[in-house]
Amino acid sequence: MNTRWLLKPVTKFLGRRVPAINIVGGGAQSDVWCQIFADVLDTQIRQVQDPIYANARGAAWIAAVGLGEITFADVPQFVTFNRLYDPNPAHRSLYNERFAVFQQIYRQMKGVYKRLNG
Repeated sequence: MNTRWLLKPVTKFLGRRVPAINIVGGGAQSDVWCQIFADVLDTQIRQVQDPIYANARGAAWIAAVGLGEITFADVPQFVTFNRLYDPNPAHRSLYNERFAVFQQIYRQMKGVYKRLNG
């Protein structure tokens, strides 16, 4: 839900809707988690191949750029996907309602968090 909340300012900054998001890391290994992200964000999620190794691949590509072997513009052609997850419209109302509750909890707890961190 927090990612959904953060997507709004990103969309505003870009001046357009984000058409798809590449997901990496441990959670990206889960088909269920990827589908939940697609449903919550109402955005296509692209599960990167071997998502657990994304950081290592990224570091290698940066090194290759530094060595002059490739350019940053070349990198997208090296990214491959296991699967694409499209939002399920049947889940839209459920996640909209849950998001409203998430925001309400944040507002109610804001003062408590400030005290704990102050």
